[in-house]
Amino acid sequence: MKIIYTLIVLFLIINNAILPQVSGKILDDNTNLPVPEVTITLIDLQITTTSDSAGLFSFSISPASYNLSFYRIGYRTLKTKTDFTADNLPALFKMTSSIITYGEVTVTSTRFEQPLRDVPLPMEIINKDDILNSTAVSVPDAIQNLPGIAIVRDGVWGTDISIRGLGRQNIVTLVDGNRIETASNHAASLDLVDMYDIDKIEIIKGGVSSLYGTGAEGGVVNITTKSGTYTDKLSLSGSMITDYNSVNQGGAGYLNLMSSASNWYAKISGTLRSAGNTNTPDGILLNSQYNDDNLSAAFGFKPAGNQELLLKYQRFHGEDIGIPGAKAFPTIAAAKYLLAERDMYSAEYLINNLLPSLSNISIKYFYQDIKRDVQLNVNPSPTISQAITPSADHSTWGTQLLSTWSLSSLNHLSVGFDLWQRTFTGFRETKAVTPSGTTITGDYPVPNSKYLSSGVFAQDEASLLDNRLKVNFGGRYDLIKVTNDNALNPSYIITNGVINNNPPHNPLSSFYAGVSHDQSWSGNLGLLYTLMNDFDVTFNIAHAFRSPVQEERFQYINLGGNIYLGNPNLKPEQGNFLDLGIRIWKPAYSFKGNVFLNNIIDLVIDQHDTGIVYRKANVGKARLYGFDLGFEYNFWSTLVTYGSVSYVRGEDLLNNANLPQITPPNTTLGLRFPIYSCLNADISSTLFAKQTNLGAGEIATPSYAVFDFHLNTNEINWNYFHFRLFGGVENILNKSYREFLSTNRGIVKSEPGRDFFLKLQINW
Repeated sequence: MKIIYTLIVLFLIINNAILPQVSGKILDDNTNLPVPEVTITLIDLQITTTSDSAGLFSFSISPASYNLSFYRIGYRTLKTKTDFTADNLPALFKMTSSIITYGEVTVTSTRFEQPLRDVPLPMEIINKDDILNSTAVSVPDAIQNLPGIAIVRDGVWGTDISIRGLGRQNIVTLVDGNRIETASNHAASLDLVDMYDIDKIEIIKGGVSSLYGTGAEGGVVNITTKSGTYTDKLSLSGSMITDYNSVNQGGAGYLNLMSSASNWYAKISGTLRSAGNTNTPDGILLNSQYNDDNLSAAFGFKPAGNQELLLKYQRFHGEDIGIPGAKAFPTIAAAKYLLAERDMYSAEYLINNLLPSLSNISIKYFYQDIKRDVQLNVNPSPTISQAITPSADHSTWGTQLLSTWSLSSLNHLSVGFDLWQRTFTGFRETKAVTPSGTTITGDYPVPNSKYLSSGVFAQDEASLLDNRLKVNFGGRYDLIKVTNDNALNPSYIITNGVINNNPPHNPLSSFYAGVSHDQSWSGNLGLLYTLMNDFDVTFNIAHAFRSPVQEERFQYINLGGNIYLGNPNLKPEQGNFLDLGIRIWKPAYSFKGNVFLNNIIDLVIDQHDTGIVYRKANVGKARLYGFDLGFEYNFWSTLVTYGSVSYVRGEDLLNNANLPQITPPNTTLGLRFPIYSCLNADISSTLFAKQTNLGAGEIATPSYAVFDFHLNTNEINWNYFHFRLFGGVENILNKSYREFLSTNRGIVKSEPGRDFFLKLQINW
């Protein structure tokens, strides 16, 4: 840490000279109107900025000749070399609109911004307009129809995802580059994010990136929230969104305010949401209500032309949030979050062009705290009741030092160090009332514990063979330390008011204080080769690892249903990953297809022990393989058909059995088209096959198809205000179906029924 603090001081001392600026303006080549929100990358120095509402952008660099790339959804990629001189500023650029969107976006999950079509990794992306044009309650709702991704439901609000058959603990989740480290036996970590404050979501599929350390075997979900942009003069702007959903009488309101100038910006936003119980074709899904509110703020400041300070704050707060299903709950249980809260603070300092070859260097610190208080009531008979109240606090702090080196205009190296620690504290009380009296039992669902991870990493990205071959090569080394306190269960028992502070301890559910260490390495090699114009092939091979988290090592989950126990003797998972893909980028159609093979040694699963008891265990050798693909085709005039297909197979090779929690084969097919010049329509269908390869204890779900219709307007301008409407209906036929990865729902097991929705967005 002393080294890091020393570097901060050096950053503030070295290179404080304010550099000159070059500027440009982007117009639509058809309408000659400004094009906002274009991502502009200065390829030579790997610096990125965004155009403002007037289509203007600027870089703090000396006037010279530079290679630039321009990317925006709805426009064709523009790459050009421009000579910036004082006589031609702002330089003028024109972009051509396109209704084919694949590849025309930038991604940041590779540590610096670059177009998706230039990244060899298997990736998917969702932007803020995709979210607005849906009824997504959470991040998993928004991305569930992407190839290779499936939703895991514990209700309407509580959701998670599976990527190519791996989920939850096998996926690293980032919000603005900061890890969300939390775990429970029911999903909810991805629900602690304000949906209306999301700018885009990037998903890396499979353990093919070494940048993120332990837990990234299944992939990475990188959520980028809305921030601000610098403007040439003082600017004030804002936006407002309201929406309504008929399926649960749900509503939301979002307000975003932003101000900016040439060397600073400030943004603050907030959301209120509320919904009642959800209607399904089989009746009302009781205890599926939710109420939450969100507040976020972002501040950027340039103390010098090549330096930047970024500050962010996010607060999510939810109360009275129903949990209608989870494997650990009995069917008759009524569970809800009394409190679900996330607070996150982050500060980052960046310097660009510190040295001729050092494109940028940054240091970042973040702190995140997640609190959960749960209430679970079980009343098996009129004379017997049981109330269980677990609570937990998951706090994580982390720091990262990252440098990007431009070894040449076609070779960029990222080198960094990260350190983070998650601290868990929690307790649980169970109150049982019977005709013979009242008993209160206190215990630890997980011992108070700490998980410390430190790692160094490097990744080189180069273009060879006249830019036809792009190589992505990286690796990292990690040290992990896990410490835990004593958790002797039960901790106390109160019988009819008489307390026993030293009851007999259950050896199955008790854990003794200890320290364990893991160390491992990971590495990846990715290749993208252009066989011919607009036709690419990709190849990725990687080795990744995952050190089990506290809940897997020590948990004791006893909520009246199945009992789940941890295992302190778990080994780290080790995985080898292979991915082959082809990509076609044409003005009239695009296609991405990948086949994959993942071999994982010591995969951690819930292994059936006896009766209702499941214990964490390592599967000696597991294999997952399959394929996923997506396409768009502008087959006639302005009509675009699109679709995706996904298949994954999971096998426990040592026991000759199926792996659990593997989603069945599925496909999405849709048609997108304009109506006159003001409306855009989208009709789609999602089909899931029956899963016949069942894991232990799993029940097959029938095949089903669901149809949706979405409609939105183009921007309507009125003085200083810009309006857009989004609406439609999901599950048009009110189909009764159940997601294979959904958990117990009591009597009503089906998913939400027909849902009419309407959203209004106002920008100014």
